[in-house]
Amino acid sequence: MKHHILILIIAMLMSVVAHGQKPSSNTGTPLGVKQAHVRQLLIEMDQRFAKLAKALESSEPQHAERLTEALRQSKKMLLQHRVDQITQLLNDDSLDAATRKQAQLIADLMQLIEILTAEDDLDEALAEIDRLEQWKREIDKLIQKEKQHKQDAQTSADPDSALKQLDGHIAALKDLIKRQKKLVDDTQTQRTKGIEGLGKLADEQRHLRHQTQALTKALGDKHDKASPTAPSHQTKPGKAALSKASEHQHNAEKNLGKGKGKQAEDDAGRALDQMRKALHQLERKRSRIARLPKDHNAQLAREQEKTADKVGDLSKQMDEAGKSASQANPGSGSQSGQSQQTPGQQNVQQAQKQMKQASAKLEKQQPNEATDDQQKAIDQLTEAQKQIEQRLAQLREQMQEEALAALEHRFIEMLERQKPVTQATLDLDRARTSRPADESGEYPLTRPERLLCAKLAEEERAIAHLATKAQRIIIEDGSTVVFPRIVEQLIGDLEAAHDFCAREDSGSYTQYLQQQIEQTLEELIEAVRRAQQQQQQGNRPSGNAQQQDSPQEPLVPESAELKLLKSAQLRVNRSTTSFDQARKGEELSAPMAKEVNRIADRQDQVRQIAENLAENR
Repeated sequence: MKHHILILIIAMLMSVVAHGQKPSSNTGTPLGVKQAHVRQLLIEMDQRFAKLAKALESSEPQHAERLTEALRQSKKMLLQHRVDQITQLLNDDSLDAATRKQAQLIADLMQLIEILTAEDDLDEALAEIDRLEQWKREIDKLIQKEKQHKQDAQTSADPDSALKQLDGHIAALKDLIKRQKKLVDDTQTQRTKGIEGLGKLADEQRHLRHQTQALTKALGDKHDKASPTAPSHQTKPGKAALSKASEHQHNAEKNLGKGKGKQAEDDAGRALDQMRKALHQLERKRSRIARLPKDHNAQLAREQEKTADKVGDLSKQMDEAGKSASQANPGSGSQSGQSQQTPGQQNVQQAQKQMKQASAKLEKQQPNEATDDQQKAIDQLTEAQKQIEQRLAQLREQMQEEALAALEHRFIEMLERQKPVTQATLDLDRARTSRPADESGEYPLTRPERLLCAKLAEEERAIAHLATKAQRIIIEDGSTVVFPRIVEQLIGDLEAAHDFCAREDSGSYTQYLQQQIEQTLEELIEAVRRAQQQQQQGNRPSGNAQQQDSPQEPLVPESAELKLLKSAQLRVNRSTTSFDQARKGEELSAPMAKEVNRIADRQDQVRQIAENLAENR
């Protein structure tokens, strides 16, 4: 965002304050001349805002809207007029008064900078989080692939030893299958005896489960810590099937203990199917090892080279991201022409180097030596993943700070725009009802009043659009239960207010809706400020201190969420009462019938929110 001119204006103002001088002539002091230059910068700022907003309308509508908002706020602040006042005070040698006004002006300009930059920073943080998450997933795949390469190299280095070990696993699994099959048969036999007959089988199933889990563990090695998200084809043959078998065995064990024979038999049978599947995979693996071709190491070298190239592609992506960051933040500390180091980039580069070395050794028929390089590559990728996770934790904390600032600004802006709409609706209704009613008992609007209704409806829709943007920030954060649903309800109220105004209904229920919108915004602002205060007091753990598997800290504290939930229920209660008063016992019109259904839906939403909040506690 092009906000550098604002920074220049502030620098000029601070220079004037810091270097106060006595007037040297009656035509104006040096400070007055500088202040006049600031006025010219403000004029230029407005022109640039308008020009840039128009240029960005089609390509970057969100940025264009933000520039337009900054321009609107600039005019609302009467900046140029206030600069003229400061200039006159400086020319009159009233430095104290001028300094106070300059301080106020600087504060307002800082607000404009916040409008321009707060959501930009948030968007950048979201983009970086998406990028890091993608890299993390890619590294996870590469780690699993490299583990497979290492296993293949170990097998190639000593196929006889690999076959001997595999034969031991196959024999053990065949014995487990035999015993599991007997347990299935015994379960079917003992089902008629109930818990007395089945209870004894539970102990046998528990013993078989422990042995199945031990064999599953034996199929790996000391470095094998497969990711829970790794695809099944990237895990060692037999492991995934045996893992599922042990789960079914556990279910069978519990059902046997409860005397549920049919369920226990089904679970034990499913375990048996998975064990047979694992056996088939192990036997296929044995067959492949027994028939290894003479050029097997050369094939492994080519596969290793392909994985190294993929790691190289990832390294290039990281480097390009670092260059983009350096260009976007030239004062970030990197030397000219150099890119910022992205988290894990150096480790990824080292992993590629180790993989290249492993490929070369495989080509030279040295698979045993290649496994050392492959393990080093795995270690480097694991370290890269760790660094990315640390950066993600920092970004999520940073994003929450920026999200709170953006939400506070957005909700305050919405409230400031809603208040005049609420007052105008009230004034309009007072004006129309102060006139005599027509023959049908209605209070028709004049043409200017109808145009005003259309304008009010348009403004309600515009405020609803701002609420939708705020909702996106909250949804992207994804750490709260009540907060996003309250904003969703706020959007519903704004859309309903739009519909009533568009139908030229300025009556009591429309006014009530608008008042509820204001109250909801005030409550949201309070919740955001409470969260900001909690952050400033240091009650939240920092990104560095959080464990990788710890849940994300909620955007707003639970106490604020509970208060929002209580207010939501009270609004449903008030809406019911207000609706009943507005209908005056008359038959419901189509719009009012729609509204009563919306109130009913709102009550159901409050119930669902309460249930979700209870589940997440």
